[in-house]
Amino acid sequence: MFTESIDIAPTILDWVGLEPPLGFNGQSLMPLVEGKTPANWRDHMFAEMDMGNETSDQQYQHQFGTTPRQSGFAILQDKQFKLVHFNGGVKPLLYDMKNDPHEAKNLADDPDHTADLLAMTQNMLDHRMTHAHHALSRMSITPDGLVTR
Repeated sequence: MFTESIDIAPTILDWVGLEPPLGFNGQSLMPLVEGKTPANWRDHMFAEMDMGNETSDQQYQHQFGTTPRQSGFAILQDKQFKLVHFNGGVKPLLYDMKNDPHEAKNLADDPDHTADLLAMTQNMLDHRMTHAHHALSRMSITPDGLVTR
């Protein structure tokens, strides 16, 4: 089962009997702690890192010619593949985690894995769109006032 650091706050809130705010994307780990298999648990792990610095030229920015806003990457890993997508036009990395757990061979430029690269890229975009901050978009103005869904 894939867990993420964003699961920590919802777990603590669940433990003390509170609901997480709308903007939280994590899931409570309490079912796992209690030895249960949660329904609809995620089938992937997502992480992202910002490597940019507005005040000084970082090695990453210098090496890849990216601006501070472009100097980041995101990782999506499922049971088969790991995709590392870089911002700023830097080529992606794709690894077959079942057959190459040490990430020795980048498959992103391998024509035999074009469909895998596309599928993982689409999955990453779907993840980002699903987990975008929806605190304001999940509100409606009705005759009864402001309603959150």
